[in-house]
Amino acid sequence: MPRAAVGYVLVTLAWLCALHLTSRGTEDVPGAVARVLELAGPEDAVVSVESQPRFFPQGQSWDYYAPRLSDAPPVRLEMNGVHVIDKDALRAARRVVVLVREVGQGGQPVRRQLEEAGRELVRQEAFGFGRHVLVYE
Repeated sequence: MPRAAVGYVLVTLAWLCALHLTSRGTEDVPGAVARVLELAGPEDAVVSVESQPRFFPQGQSWDYYAPRLSDAPPVRLEMNGVHVIDKDALRAARRVVVLVREVGQGGQPVRRQLEEAGRELVRQEAFGFGRHVLVYE
């Protein structure tokens, strides 16, 4: 009986590990970054903001996946906490494509900043729990 229980636990553990390794989980981060790369043209600005404490850098998802998915990804606008530093770049861009991970109100400050810059949300696509691609014109 003890061998059967150990065997059952090991088989179940192996099955769960296989499910974990073959799944994207609750967020499709590479898919979201790939979508930003599809949408962002040469005259567009890219913003990547994540819901996390201010002392963590913003844009880690973009910085990791964009160079792996494109030979020449657009440069994302630098953030100061959850706000874009270069407000003139927000106004000068044809569109602003935003990769956002928001749990609670994580992406709300940059959304307000875009709306205050006269931008209107024209597209929103979900890539799992809390991960979105937004397009502002």
